Amino acid sequence: MTGVEADRPGQPPLVGAPATARPRPRGAAGARGPEGAGGTGDPGDRRNGRTRPSWADLAVPALPAALGLITGGYHAGVPPLWRDEAATKAIAGRSVGQILATMPHDDVVHGAYYLIVHVVIRHVGSSNGALRLPSVLAMAVACAFTALIARRLSRPAGPLAAAGTGLTAGLVFALLPATIRYAQEARSYAIVTMLATVATYLLLRAADDGRPRWWAGYGAAVFLAGVFNIFSLTLLAAHALTLLVIAGRRPGGGLRPGLGWTGPPLRWLAAAAAGTALTLPVVILAYRQRDALSWMSSSEPVRRDVIALTHLWAGSPGLVWLVFGLAALGAVASLIAGRRDLSPGTVALPWLVAPPAVLLAVSTTHPVYDQRYVEFCLPALAICVASGITWLARLAAARLGQGTALSRLAALPAVVVAVALAIALQPAESVVRQPGYRPDDLESESAIIAANAKPGDIVFYLPVNDRIVSMPFPGPWRKLRDIALATSPVSSNTLYGTDVGPAELLKRFTHVTRVWVISSADVTEAAFLASPQATPLDHEEARLIAAMRKRRRWRDGDTELTLYATR
Repeated sequence: MTGVEADRPGQPPLVGAPATARPRPRGAAGARGPEGAGGTGDPGDRRNGRTRPSWADLAVPALPAALGLITGGYHAGVPPLWRDEAATKAIAGRSVGQILATMPHDDVVHGAYYLIVHVVIRHVGSSNGALRLPSVLAMAVACAFTALIARRLSRPAGPLAAAGTGLTAGLVFALLPATIRYAQEARSYAIVTMLATVATYLLLRAADDGRPRWWAGYGAAVFLAGVFNIFSLTLLAAHALTLLVIAGRRPGGGLRPGLGWTGPPLRWLAAAAAGTALTLPVVILAYRQRDALSWMSSSEPVRRDVIALTHLWAGSPGLVWLVFGLAALGAVASLIAGRRDLSPGTVALPWLVAPPAVLLAVSTTHPVYDQRYVEFCLPALAICVASGITWLARLAAARLGQGTALSRLAALPAVVVAVALAIALQPAESVVRQPGYRPDDLESESAIIAANAKPGDIVFYLPVNDRIVSMPFPGPWRKLRDIALATSPVSSNTLYGTDVGPAELLKRFTHVTRVWVISSADVTEAAFLASPQATPLDHEEARLIAAMRKRRRWRDGDTELTLYATR
């Protein structure tokens, strides 16, 4: 399929319909330029006779970015901090030197992110909204690049259809509840999503243009994505599939003549290898810290994980068929139109499927999969959905015929679907903003301690990583004696600090009448103590409280607070 679709009067081009190209002089309006631009492309496409960007050049990325700022920024500080965000606040609040000293011991996979949040804390503060500001901004940028990618992939359909697809993709992505959820999360997932969209966009530019700067930029984006989350390197599997599919296309049949096996595929391999190689120090340290994933389990059936992921990405179980039906329509239609072209089917579909498939496959033996780790694939879903919506409009235009009065209504089906989707997503969007949607509410747990703790009370954390519960709002927790703590988190350059041994704990366990036990609400104390993760100190703490009476228990999401007393 060529970059210029059918120009026959009364018959608009369709995805899935054969394209007819008219010979035009090189450099003529709408002709394929040096970068393979068909019609209105990105501002950088028009190197010869450079013109000012059109309204589409500005609006396609700007409007989704603006909507992303609104949907992500609205009440961003309202949802409570939970454990993972508490780790962000605890480590990012340290000095740069302390953050760097912590990385060899804990959370190296988030080290770059902690440095960014550290700057935010210094200049903006450590409120919930301030901690989430980098994620809000990053997701807005991801909305813009999602739109640019979708427009670029839809150029064969013509300037207007490409702009419409790009704009729709960016707006859909900004409205998806999972986008909002991680835009309002003080973790690195929004930044990784942004970098994945940047890397994919640069891949398309490099495949079009071939100049070293695009490949260098692509390698840099891959490196940064890997630094912020090493699991984002699974995006390379999707890009490899894309280039594998399009590598055998005929010269002149795609965006850049003579693609073949010796062009972009080899350049991609070099850029991807360079970007990956630079992440090796982080990968090695992360492997040494792999015990941080000990909470994961491989017992969850893959089918259940896939269903849960589709529910999350669609917003709710009731929207799965609508969202993924439109996505399938867009991907299949683009594959029919050009099986070896850069299109939603050859770019977004592998992006959507390959990274989760890789992590799920690995997790059958070594658990590494979590929904958060594949959030960077969500833009691909929006691109496929947008392609399906605009395909409906073009189908209607073909049926009504150009040049007729009814052709003005050609976009109505797509508009109806888009509006219906936006309305259907609203309940799910409101749910992700609610306090109860988060795994737990650490401020509420701090309030429980403030209202019920007494002087002389001690606290046990089973396991030690539950100490994170006390860190973001430490005031009330200072009432409790943490007799198991040997060295503080900051002094030990760790996230949770270091603990004493069982013998030392027993020496410190004097004049104790009340003990608070902080544990997981999802795993009983008995189940934890029977697991390989339980330490001799954990068993000693359990033995000490076994002689006491349980006075009261509070459950808040993933966290359980239990008060024991001697009488």
